[in-house]
Amino acid sequence: MLLATLGFGRRLLVWLPMPLRMAMLAGSIMGDVINVIGSSVSDAAVAGSTVAAYVVGRALHNRRVPPLGLALVVGGVAVAVMHSTTPAPVDWTLPSLVVPAMHFSLSSFLAVSLPLIVLSLDWATFRSGYLSSRAISFQPIGSHWCSD
Repeated sequence: MLLATLGFGRRLLVWLPMPLRMAMLAGSIMGDVINVIGSSVSDAAVAGSTVAAYVVGRALHNRRVPPLGLALVVGGVAVAVMHSTTPAPVDWTLPSLVVPAMHFSLSSFLAVSLPLIVLSLDWATFRSGYLSSRAISFQPIGSHWCSD
């Protein structure tokens, strides 16, 4: 909180070039993208029917049938038809509370906090419409510190 109050995040964003910040953002979601691709390859029938339903929905040009909704329904039906719906057995036990051994080091603090600061500030920048405002050459208040 002290670093945010002192404006450390803004200074950090000025110091890091935009391609490096985008690479950090891409790296943070890369694991999820790889999992989606692996799931699609391992279950091609469900993924294929879902994508086909989306393409058909786009081709229909009907406002009452949104392509994403059609893909969701067809994908759900494909999962229900092609997979077993019996739940896996659950072993109900109470959790055991264990306090892990902790130690603080400056290098670990910086290794975790700096990328999180950059990612959270960049995400806030995108959420506020930074990219769309740049496309129409609009400079919102406070955007002078995050220009390229």
